[in-house]
Amino acid sequence: PSTYSTPSNLMATNSNSTGRRKRKLVKNFWTEEEDAQLLNLVNTHGSRNWNKMAAEHMPHRRGSQLRSRYIYVLSTQEREPAPFTEEEDLFILDSYVKHGPKWSMMASILNNNRKDQEV
Repeated sequence: PSTYSTPSNLMATNSNSTGRRKRKLVKNFWTEEEDAQLLNLVNTHGSRNWNKMAAEHMPHRRGSQLRSRYIYVLSTQEREPAPFTEEEDLFILDSYVKHGPKWSMMASILNNNRKDQEV
């Protein structure tokens, strides 16, 4: 059972061609309440089964939205990434000139627990 009541402005319904009503997710900014709830869910259930977590606790969000919000926003707030070394800076600049904006590739080669958005 969900402990979160979905605000009416976050969900809407419409009818498809068969006349059945379906849930339509409405894009909206994340609230502080949702961030706190997501952190609590991850602390309780772990950072897996995002679709199940969304369906059971945050039905107005998709599992991919929960995962992205946690990985790229909330988990990075918990730690401050170390500044790049001069060697890393040179590697990034050189890789960009050779390969273009392949941030995921650069992050995996650096292998220092940085996400592609941090490179």
